[in-house]
Amino acid sequence: MSTGVGKLNKQLNERRLGLPLVMSVASAIILSACTSAPQSEVTQPQPPAPETSAPTTPQVTAPPTETPDVSVANQSNPGETLDIKACLGQDKYTIVDFSSEFCPSCRRISPVLHDLAKSRSDIAVRTLDINRTGVQGIDWDSPLAKQYDIHSIPQFKIFDTNGKLMAEGGDAKRQVMDWIHQSGGNM
Repeated sequence: MSTGVGKLNKQLNERRLGLPLVMSVASAIILSACTSAPQSEVTQPQPPAPETSAPTTPQVTAPPTETPDVSVANQSNPGETLDIKACLGQDKYTIVDFSSEFCPSCRRISPVLHDLAKSRSDIAVRTLDINRTGVQGIDWDSPLAKQYDIHSIPQFKIFDTNGKLMAEGGDAKRQVMDWIHQSGGNM
């Protein structure tokens, strides 16, 4: 582990936050998850992931667009419950990004997701702010975080062009990373 990642991990642990490594040391800095408890306390078994097929997007990417399909889907009602399907991009792969302004990794990945949507006209990004208005720090108790069982962020769900869930959790992060690398983006 590099010194920078080690220092970041120590700082997060001092704040009683964990830092799970996502894919590699390089992507860990961007996609590391801010968690609500130290890693040693996050040992609850996770329910099995729903049957999802591997994303089947072709290597050839859609043309770039000047106006990327990117928005904060719950800007008027942050942290409150929301029907994700109501905010999906029409006829596009939609990356739903659960986020908080208090999450450094979320703030770092946001412009990368924007660039991805700009480089691929077949991808939409919907950021969902898990923080309720006025809550300082990551709002793990928000109705939205509870509705979607969010315990670490950034966290992604990917929906296909027909609105069917394609991937979530680690599978979704890997797919997002693949798309970023295919489009020439850096992490």
